[in-house]
Amino acid sequence: MSKPFDASPKALVQLRPAEWLAFLGVEARSVQVVDADLATVTAATDKVLRVGTTRGEYIEQLDFQAGPDALLPQRLHVYNALLEQHYQLPVRCAL
Repeated sequence: MSKPFDASPKALVQLRPAEWLAFLGVEARSVQVVDADLATVTAATDKVLRVGTTRGEYIEQLDFQAGPDALLPQRLHVYNALLEQHYQLPVRCAL
């Protein structure tokens, strides 16, 4: 959710994105502002367990894979990031 003070910096980046990258020390041949709306992200992994141990709690993400999938590492990364954000706990993944 956007905060009130977000509007000004967002507008400035929209006007001159290459200058912001230069300010950050990033060299780029080209830069293009793209849609930042992630509201359309829908994802579900096979099973998620909340685990309690003597050291604390964490999320165990189980994903069952029957065949090759070149995009699997990226997909698991997305699942883990979304689970960590949702539950505010560390996430482990078992494939």
